[in-house]
Amino acid sequence: MTQFINEPNCIVKKALDRLNSIINVKKLSWDPRDIELAKIYFQALTQHVLLNEEEIESYALIKLCWTPQFTKTLIQIVYKLNKGQMVSHESRIQLDAHFLRWQAECNSDSIK
Repeated sequence: MTQFINEPNCIVKKALDRLNSIINVKKLSWDPRDIELAKIYFQALTQHVLLNEEEIESYALIKLCWTPQFTKTLIQIVYKLNKGQMVSHESRIQLDAHFLRWQAECNSDSIK
């Protein structure tokens, strides 16, 4: 079994966990809406944090048990975003709302 390189930070994990709860990543083909949602989530993250492709890949494969094919597709999105490409047409306000929700969840977890 592959070991974590490093776990992503709490906010990235919250986003991935939320994405995992919404879409079915274990199926052999994906609804285009699944990919669009992933694009929105990753773009929201890149507005505030640097995304580490290796951390996301290991977390997705090991912790979330995503299929290698789906994980590869998502890592390609992260790669594009890290290179400065836009992948979603969501407004900055909508992207910030996602990020602020995940940040609040992390802050709430740290208080417990």
